[in-house]
Amino acid sequence: MKKEITMYPACRMVFNSLVRRNLLVAAFFLLQSGLFAATWFVKPAGDDSNTGTSWGQAFLTIQKALQTAGAGDQIWVAAGIYYPDEGPGQTDNNTGASFQLVSNVGLYGGFTGSETLLTQRNWMVNETVLDGDINQNASSSGNSINVVRAQNVGSSTVLDGFTIRNGYASSSNGSGLLNSASGAGNVSSPVIANCLFTQNTGSNGGAVYNSASSSGIAGTTFTHCVFTNNYASGSGGAIWNNSTTDGDCSPIITHCSFIGNYSSFNAGAVNNDGSSNSSVNPVFTNCIFLGNSTARYGGAVTSDAHGGTSLPLMTNCTFSGNYAGLGGAVLRNNNGAISTLTNCILWGNSSLFSELNSPVPVIDHSIVEGGYAGDGNLDADPLFVQQPNYNFAPTSSGDLHLTACSPAINSATPTGAPGTDLEDAPRPAQGGFDLGAFEFQSAIVLVTCYLDSDSDGYGNPAVSQEFCAECAAGYVTDNTDCDDSDMNAFPITWYRDSDSDNFGNPAVAQDACSQPTGYVADNTDCNDNDPLQKPGQTWYKDADNDGYSDGATLTQCLRPNGYKTAAELTGADLDCDDGEPAVNPGATEICDGIDNNCDGNTDDEDPALVDNTPPTALCRNITIQLDSEGAYTLQPEEVDNGSYDACGIQSAVLSQQSFSCADTGNNTATLTVTDIKDNSSSCTAVVTVEDRTPPVALCRNLTVYLDADGQFEITPDELNNGSNDACGLSEEAPFGTNLVKFECENIGENTVTLTVTDANGNSSTCTATITVADNTDPVINCTDATVSLNGEAALELDAGSLAAASDNCGVESLEAGLPAVSCEDLGEVIPVIVTATDAAGNSANCVSHITVTGLPCGWSQSPDGIGCTDGSEAAYDSPSGTFTLMANGCYTPGVTNDESAYVGTEICGDGSITAHIAGLTLPGFAGIVMRETTSPGAKKVALVYQGVNALQRFVRYADNSPSYPSYISTPGSRWLRIVRTGNLFKGYHSVNGVTWTYAFAVTVPMNACIQVGLITSGANSNSVVTATFDNVVIDPPYGANQQKYGIDPAFSEAGRPRVELWPNPAAGEATLNLEHFLNRGSDSATIEVTDEFGRLVRRLKTSESRVALRLNDQAPGLYLVRITGDDGTTRVLKLVIGR
Repeated sequence: MKKEITMYPACRMVFNSLVRRNLLVAAFFLLQSGLFAATWFVKPAGDDSNTGTSWGQAFLTIQKALQTAGAGDQIWVAAGIYYPDEGPGQTDNNTGASFQLVSNVGLYGGFTGSETLLTQRNWMVNETVLDGDINQNASSSGNSINVVRAQNVGSSTVLDGFTIRNGYASSSNGSGLLNSASGAGNVSSPVIANCLFTQNTGSNGGAVYNSASSSGIAGTTFTHCVFTNNYASGSGGAIWNNSTTDGDCSPIITHCSFIGNYSSFNAGAVNNDGSSNSSVNPVFTNCIFLGNSTARYGGAVTSDAHGGTSLPLMTNCTFSGNYAGLGGAVLRNNNGAISTLTNCILWGNSSLFSELNSPVPVIDHSIVEGGYAGDGNLDADPLFVQQPNYNFAPTSSGDLHLTACSPAINSATPTGAPGTDLEDAPRPAQGGFDLGAFEFQSAIVLVTCYLDSDSDGYGNPAVSQEFCAECAAGYVTDNTDCDDSDMNAFPITWYRDSDSDNFGNPAVAQDACSQPTGYVADNTDCNDNDPLQKPGQTWYKDADNDGYSDGATLTQCLRPNGYKTAAELTGADLDCDDGEPAVNPGATEICDGIDNNCDGNTDDEDPALVDNTPPTALCRNITIQLDSEGAYTLQPEEVDNGSYDACGIQSAVLSQQSFSCADTGNNTATLTVTDIKDNSSSCTAVVTVEDRTPPVALCRNLTVYLDADGQFEITPDELNNGSNDACGLSEEAPFGTNLVKFECENIGENTVTLTVTDANGNSSTCTATITVADNTDPVINCTDATVSLNGEAALELDAGSLAAASDNCGVESLEAGLPAVSCEDLGEVIPVIVTATDAAGNSANCVSHITVTGLPCGWSQSPDGIGCTDGSEAAYDSPSGTFTLMANGCYTPGVTNDESAYVGTEICGDGSITAHIAGLTLPGFAGIVMRETTSPGAKKVALVYQGVNALQRFVRYADNSPSYPSYISTPGSRWLRIVRTGNLFKGYHSVNGVTWTYAFAVTVPMNACIQVGLITSGANSNSVVTATFDNVVIDPPYGANQQKYGIDPAFSEAGRPRVELWPNPAAGEATLNLEHFLNRGSDSATIEVTDEFGRLVRRLKTSESRVALRLNDQAPGLYLVRITGDDGTTRVLKLVIGR
């Protein structure tokens, strides 16, 4: 199962840089490719049975390729996830499985599976994963201890372009990569390039463990690798470089990133440990240590030289956001270890250094937070793009690129400085080398600033200085100050005054220390080309442009439309109509209804005025609507379409003004117009009369009843309640409605709309409430039914199976008057009333007679009986109280077998069972039993009749133990009884059921509640045996404390007719009281008396309330008395005759 890797901001920063220089690295290896003898191919869709010599013949597993390749070969691996436990010779889920690098073989990832050149691959896009999650359970449990191993491999051994993840070495080292060289002359110097180590866990060296011992040399080269989110329970969250006994472990680590790694002891990222005359002198160049964390010392790097040497050399490295619980978040040097740092940045960590028996680090040309002695060292914020927060370590949040004004720019020594940075960008980029892993590549923007001594915001043009990005305090970008020693002497703004009105143009301005010619300080002029348009000017309204104003004024700068100054007018306040240029004091008076010369007199007020011209009569056609009374009175002004006369009109008269329903349509009317000099003229108009008044709609409410089909129809006339209209209703179709047919779904109140139309097509509506009712009862028919009980206390009755019902609007409910029958109703025929009800509440009912059959209360049986898989059956005759038990192939040949037909019930505590074997087919067995459960092999005590004079006793003292028979010779006893007292069980037998003979007593520990009942079995596996039992008595009975008999089920007396029989037992004659029985609905009753074998000995029909039963001629024993009423009601009583 492929696991996704979370790429945090810092990781993405580094990986993006790796993409940019991917082609350069690919070109480097391409130059070496000619040295390799063969290339082997691996892809997820390959097959290890292929030749492996092309992509089309690619292997499936890397293990197959490693086994095949020889020195000088290359292995190309297509994108995908590969597990070390897969391939030839591997064991699935073996935690010891690893990818063992082959000396001088190059292993390359990042292919799509179609490349022909190494330079064509892209390992960033085509992620190729070496995954330690071999059981693919998405947890560290069961993961590979070391995903990759390298031992004594040459410097041409390459691991390039892979993600190594999910190694888990809880008690071992280097879960991602374990590289070791041991013994004189042994060297293990693989090249690890373009690799991501993540989510690896180890004891020491969570991702990588480099080890050199016994004069061995581990000279691993790491280039362009990322170590993130790795963990060590000891030290070295990412890498442990270890050397012992004259060994040398001095890896070259360049262009690598250590991000968000952590450990529980020391060295959150890298631990260097040299002992026993050995050396660990790693070289770090262009590396970043971001957000690493440890519980103790050395958040980034720890070096220890106890008995050996540890001299780490770090050039152009950046340390930020690292955390150590006890100190030394950047470096921890122990026992003589010395770290040397050049061109580095150490900023924003929880602490800096921690030494134990070691000199302090040697640092030069670096930024060290808090300051540090050394040539060229600075104590200044490096101004990263995003400063990491060590409080969140381990973390990958942060961006350690430099911003434009960083003091790290151009501050490095060129001595020993690399030619490129972490992202392979060139150094130097700005003329000098930068500190840290990233070289600032962009141009630095310098700002020219001017001294502002008087702090007035204006700078001295004679004193300037360049700053990075922004001015320093006391400097401004302005350079126009008039006197930089006087804060009140600075340039002010002057405005152009082209029309010399002392008001300046706000759009034309210049700043100057003194007033220029043609400029003023005011900037409120609205038109600098017109001296009349200026602030505060008074303007007089002359809307008709006749040189006279009516006196209205405005004071504003711009000339308003239709306004002039006083100097531009003939008269400033004499015009009597400023909207008419022909009206002013100098105009001539004419007969036009206007005071033309503004002298106060108009037209006919002048006695000399003569008018012989008739008015102009103008008519317009008009459409009028009659009112609710069918009438309309037309006024002359409604027809007048602007008749006029120069000197005025005195009257206008219509030839017809009154209109009614009879005038509907077009009519002609004449309008006569007369002026003030009695001149007149006429015109005609078409008057169209319309009736648009809707009729008055009046409705009545109705109540209707659905017919047998659930329908009812009405006519619209039935809803009319005197609707009317002034012009009359329509003769063709005065009434209409939206609903005339009603069905069951309309039961209740319905709103119906009546539309009334008048003779002219106008209509109006009213609403009526139609109450739809259903008074038709449902139709119902009952059928009789039989129910059978098998251990149930009661059976629910389904009304739907007892009756069928229908209704014109559907049956809403079907209910049985008796919801259930009880086991106490056994043998009874019970009348049940079934009622059908429709949605309107109408109902009808019928009677269904329910015959109750089956087993008595508490008694049950199953087809398998006890261990009898071939089948068994049990039946019970209620009138006679007789059980019939049939066993088919129920056979118990051995003492441990347990097969029999069985019917029984449960008793709790002390009790007994008594039964009479009324019949048995031989050879066969029938009897009674008390057993702990019905499971075969359960503890039991049984007394069985096997024919003639033989009985057998069976006792099983423990579950699944033997049950040996014990034979009892009897004089034909077929009455059997077992009595339980505690765990003591006693057996008895009788010939007549009156005199009992003791048979046995056994102690069997059983539960308080046990099974008691009747059993039957055969003499062989093919036998079919039938046995009948009567006089079956369980004491205490089911559901009560008093004794009840299987042949006399307890009936519910509630609502049932009562019958009394006494004396009982009787010597030969008994009295039957039927008074209550007959008063409950039966006029007469039939009485039948049967003996214990079901033979009828008496039958009579009576309507008397008391009947004498004379049975003196019958033998002593048990008799059943059945009383059946003429309404079908039945009662059964037991009568014992004894003498």
